[in-house]
Amino acid sequence: MARPTFPVSSGDATSEAERAVAWLRLPAVALIALGESIRPNDERAWFLVVLALFAVWTAGVLAWVHLRRAGERFALIATAVDIAAIGVLAVLSGGATSHARLAFFLIPVAVAFRFRPAFTALAVVLTTATYVIQAIASSPGTDQPAVTRFIVTQAGYLAWVGVACVMLSALLERRTELATSQHPFAVILACADSRVGPELLFDQGLGDLFVVREAGNVVDDHTLGSIEYAVEHLHAPLIVVLGHERCGAVAAARDTVAAKGHAEGHVESLVDAIRPAVEATAGMDAEATCKANIRDVSADDIRKALGGRETDSVRFWHLDGDHSREQLLLDLALAESTLHPQGMICLDDMLHPGYPLLVVAVHEWLERHPDWRVLCVIDREDIVAAAKFLLCHKDVVPLFEQDLMDTFKAQHFVLGSEWERYFCVVLTPQPRLAEVD
Repeated sequence: MARPTFPVSSGDATSEAERAVAWLRLPAVALIALGESIRPNDERAWFLVVLALFAVWTAGVLAWVHLRRAGERFALIATAVDIAAIGVLAVLSGGATSHARLAFFLIPVAVAFRFRPAFTALAVVLTTATYVIQAIASSPGTDQPAVTRFIVTQAGYLAWVGVACVMLSALLERRTELATSQHPFAVILACADSRVGPELLFDQGLGDLFVVREAGNVVDDHTLGSIEYAVEHLHAPLIVVLGHERCGAVAAARDTVAAKGHAEGHVESLVDAIRPAVEATAGMDAEATCKANIRDVSADDIRKALGGRETDSVRFWHLDGDHSREQLLLDLALAESTLHPQGMICLDDMLHPGYPLLVVAVHEWLERHPDWRVLCVIDREDIVAAAKFLLCHKDVVPLFEQDLMDTFKAQHFVLGSEWERYFCVVLTPQPRLAEVD
């Protein structure tokens, strides 16, 4: 079913919005009258007549929306009358330089929280056009550069406010949609630390992330149940385990274990969960314990998060963790054991000058897994900078290789990348050979 084009909501919500706008019209009438009195006006009599009619309309609408239920058609008619009335009042009070022209700015604001973005944009176009037409029609000096610049400037301000109102309408529409459903694109398992807010870190809004937060990233049945719900019922395609430095829960666990004591209350349950990481990093600093605690994820944990069935598997792994050979090999082992037969593993920061031995670990892993291939080298910046490697089973390469070259022709580095026994695709923003001066 196609989504309605105009109002964001209907029924009582629409009536409530119309009541708010009806009250806003009252000070608008007063401001228009006050603005007209600032300068002499040859059309004062007609201006007062139209202003009186607009005031009667305003009072009538105010009474109507409090006595009757306002619907979609009423909202559209009211908006059209507002645009026409303000346009006529602007003409009668001085045209382009009329102080009544400022009332045009009220229309996009009033429309934004009553209608969807598409109709708000239409109202902005009509309002701006009405201002320009009345300004030109009622200003005999429009051939003068100063008057023309004034009209263009005012129209630009009006359009700018209109675009902001369209964005406001889109935000309100998004909030309305989230009231009935949610479709997050990622599940984030994060620490409860107040300094690590996933929505702020990833610059995401309402409904974008399904966040599960536990002090110390401790995973229990409730946590797994929350992740499973997001995957099974909300169809979130991505799970991210987000660790951080200087974790308070890890510090508390280290202090408790070092003192051979017990934590107060339920904090003891967190200490027990983090204890294995503390014991595994005895004699090392707190950051080593934080990393060990985050790494404490097994293939069974991954499968449980995906639904708990033996056949559940991951389609795409993106590895960008601790940049050491040892940890990369552990991450690859975990990814391989939970990967779908046609899945892929993405390795970040390959060929990075800061981590030159990561590629050695990849080579060692590939030597021990001869059925695996580097499908593609993807360069985010330039052919001579750090890149990503896409790994997959050799039988999967034909499924994606040609499509990658066809889809990204402009980014295809045709010489490819030689891996002794085969070549793989290379994609880069600027396909070229490195220049040596």
